[in-house]
Amino acid sequence: MPVILMLDTAGNIVWARNSQHQFATSPTGKLSLDPEGNIVYAGQYGLTGFFGNLTVSSPNGGAVFVASIDTLGNWVQVLSIEGLSTFNIPLCTETDIYGNILGSRWF
Repeated sequence: MPVILMLDTAGNIVWARNSQHQFATSPTGKLSLDPEGNIVYAGQYGLTGFFGNLTVSSPNGGAVFVASIDTLGNWVQVLSIEGLSTFNIPLCTETDIYGNILGSRWF
């Protein structure tokens, strides 16, 4: 299960967050920062994904999520993108200067 960590300059853990899914996730290897400093990343989930108090569902059994966490470790948003099969793999996420999230996936 992927874990997102915030470390201070001495390497101490400030906070750690993970999301809960009914099936294993396949996160991207790259995190992005939006203009506000929020961490943006993507992954694969099955059926239902829980991100703090935010929830996404995939009636087809598998989808890609794009989630963001603020600098205090709070989940800001999560989006679900349905795929054509249960085998959806996010490849990367990036944000532009306006805060738009760009992503690609393989399915």
